[in-house]
Amino acid sequence: MSTAPVSVATACDSPPKVQSKRRLSRSWVQAAFTLGDQMVVSLVSAITTVIVGRACSKEELGVFSFGTTMLWRAMGIPTSLVWSPYAARVVHMGPAAIKRYAGSSAMLAILVGVLQAVVLTLAFVVTQLLGLVWEIPAWIPMLMLTLAPLLLAATIREHARRTSIADFRGHELLAVDVPIGLVQLGALLALWHYELLNFATALLTMAAASGLTAIWYVVEWPRLAVHWKLVKLHLKSNLRFGSWLLAVSVAILLCDLILRAMLAQYHGIREVGTFASAYLIVSLINPLFVAATTFSRSLAARVFAEQGRAGLVKFAWRGTAAAMVIALAATAAITLVGEQLVVLLFESEFASRYVIGAVTLGYCLQGVLIPIEAAQMALEQGRALFAVSILKMAVVLLPGIPLVWWQGAAGIGWTIAVQSVVALIVTWVLFTTVSRE
Repeated sequence: MSTAPVSVATACDSPPKVQSKRRLSRSWVQAAFTLGDQMVVSLVSAITTVIVGRACSKEELGVFSFGTTMLWRAMGIPTSLVWSPYAARVVHMGPAAIKRYAGSSAMLAILVGVLQAVVLTLAFVVTQLLGLVWEIPAWIPMLMLTLAPLLLAATIREHARRTSIADFRGHELLAVDVPIGLVQLGALLALWHYELLNFATALLTMAAASGLTAIWYVVEWPRLAVHWKLVKLHLKSNLRFGSWLLAVSVAILLCDLILRAMLAQYHGIREVGTFASAYLIVSLINPLFVAATTFSRSLAARVFAEQGRAGLVKFAWRGTAAAMVIALAATAAITLVGEQLVVLLFESEFASRYVIGAVTLGYCLQGVLIPIEAAQMALEQGRALFAVSILKMAVVLLPGIPLVWWQGAAGIGWTIAVQSVVALIVTWVLFTTVSRE
């Protein structure tokens, strides 16, 4: 008789512990899928850059790098309007609500991609007309024209990736990205063989390969419920969530464009090629940082849903400490071997060790912001993120301009390093203030 209560208590206590272990195990499995897939994506991106760098001139590589930078920064717009709201909210929904929200999100992502493609096409027309009056480098309108289909295809592809991560269906990522990567690299090698490769054909090849994501939508369609009235309602809701994040994305896009435009203006498009070769070496650890960005936002939302603000603060502290250690170790390692890697990959000394070290430090310190920004998104602190983005722009415009003028490609790295340290301090102050309320 006396042992029965103990037995009952144990039986009642064990299921939550077992569920917690299962959730933790599932999180690590999804993190592994996310990291593995990002390694595939980054490897394909790196090989693409090497192929363009070897087959084309340093100027062509500079334009190609300018275009891909614009592409990935422009992804911040659908991130703020579609993918961040989806990742934060889907964990609180039931199956029927998820089906409706997933359908609306797919339509919104496609609409955003179409709108961005239209804007770039109009920019091409405008630059062509302006070219009749002023002398405009020929690569600018051509870049606008080739980026239009690429931005649409990349948005559609990225939607498949981001929603799979948010839904903890990481196994689907490789089914999307491996075939696309193989098609892209095969087509680029064929263009190189027939001497048809330049920055424009490379960007169009990326667009065609990403267009294969349409197969994912065909398979996924039964899981989606599309009602146009709900699409409008979800857009309004997402705008309330993501209006500040949209402003942040535009600010980040402007920061990158300003830095690269200044580099091209002061030192010529060849120096953008120098920066591109140095950044390629940084991208050796890009899978870790990109996967951490995408996965930490979904994980932060789940931590907040299950453990509240206390758990979220602990997540942010631990994540920031780990990111700082990884960033400093990666900077030291890449700076040590980076120059030799550039020569190995491009068969030419495109960038010095000093340039590689400065660029690596800047982008690695940028990665330290990942956990705290994920925590802020979980709390829907869009206004705080926007305030920090304005501060980042101020850093670009004040120390950034003289640094790029003085240091060239290395100046971008130093500017981003200063920007990241200032942003980290201010972001933590804002987050700590809000979390104590």
